[in-house]
Amino acid sequence: MRVLENPGILQAILESLHSGVYFVGRDQKILFWNEGAERITGYLSQDVVGHHCCDLFPAPSEDQPGVCQIGGALAAVLRDGRPSYSDVAIRHRAGHQVFLRVWATPIRGDDGVIVGASESFDEDRTSRDSDRRRRKLDEHGCVDQASGVLSFGYIRTVLKECLLTSAEHGLPFSIACVRIDRLPELRAQYGPVALRGILHAVAETVTNSLRPTDCVGRLDDETFLAILPECNAIEADHAAARLQNVARHMTVKWWGDEFRRHRAL
Repeated sequence: MRVLENPGILQAILESLHSGVYFVGRDQKILFWNEGAERITGYLSQDVVGHHCCDLFPAPSEDQPGVCQIGGALAAVLRDGRPSYSDVAIRHRAGHQVFLRVWATPIRGDDGVIVGASESFDEDRTSRDSDRRRRKLDEHGCVDQASGVLSFGYIRTVLKECLLTSAEHGLPFSIACVRIDRLPELRAQYGPVALRGILHAVAETVTNSLRPTDCVGRLDDETFLAILPECNAIEADHAAARLQNVARHMTVKWWGDEFRRHRAL
C-alpha cells in the first residue's frame, strides 16, 4: 500500500501507539521516542532524544540488567543481531521503579549491516490491573492521598481480614514495614512538595516490587506496611531481601539532589 510508504504516516502511527517505542543508533543514542514511551517512563521526547540510553536508564541494581546494559535486551540485539525479549526494571522520572516487558529488534541498512535497534515495551499487565483497582478504592476514600497507597484505615481492615482467615483456615501471612529515613529532616529542608514526591516514589517502588495479591498501605508519617497473604516465613524472607535490595539502590531526585537509604524492616 502506498500509504505505508509515506514516512510521515508511519511516524504518526508509531507516535500514537499505547506501547512505548523508541529507536537508537549503534552508539545507543536515542533517535525517536513515542508518546507511549513518554507515558510509561515520565520522560518527554525532548528530554531523551540525542542522549545515550544507558545515561537515562541505568541498571536498577548490580544483579538486575537494565534496558541498555550488557545483558539487557537492547545491548544484546546490537551485539548479536537477533531479536530479544526480557523483563527489566527502570526508574520512572518521578523516582519509583517500573517493571517492563521489552521486545528489541535490530535495524539493518540496505547492505544488511546493523545500524541501530528498535525497542517496544509496556508495563506488566498486573501493574495496569492494580492501577484500575486503586482508582476504584480511591473513589471510596480508601487511598492515602499523599503517597497513593492504601490508607491507614483500609490497611487495618486488610490486616483484620488476614488475621481472621489465618485463625479460621490456618493460612499463613506475613507483614513487612518500610520506613523512610530522615523524613522530618527532608520535610524541613525541602518542603511538603518534595516530601510528597518522596512518599509517592517509595510507595510505588515497594508496590511494584511485591506480588499483585500483596497490599501496601500507609502506617504512619514515615512508615509503610506491606501485607503478604498466604506467605510463609521462607517466602517472607525472600520478599524482605527483595525489598532491601530495591531500597538499597533506590534514589529520588529533587532539584539536583538525590535522596537514598529507604530502609525495609
